[in-house]
Amino acid sequence: MRRPRGSSWGAPVSWALELAPGGIASSAVSPAPTATEMFRRTRPIWQRGGAQGDRLDPARLDAPDDVAAAVSFLLSGGAGLITGHVLGIDGESTLGGR
Repeated sequence: MRRPRGSSWGAPVSWALELAPGGIASSAVSPAPTATEMFRRTRPIWQRGGAQGDRLDPARLDAPDDVAAAVSFLLSGGAGLITGHVLGIDGESTLGGR
């Protein structure tokens, strides 16, 4: 199961505490591997399976639009009360059992 590292988890909380008095919300996204051309070119093991590729379905890699939609939501008025949160964009990869 993939979990955010300390800095990627702690930084948004620290920023939120520091910026909240000014009315500024601060959060972060934590995407799983994202299906970009660079990812495919530099990670051929994912296409063969093996190592981490055994645990994740290559057809289920995040699409760049998935990550962009999450960032757009956090920037929208609909996320005005969300602050200090790390939003995982990872399909089901952090649910375990895979």
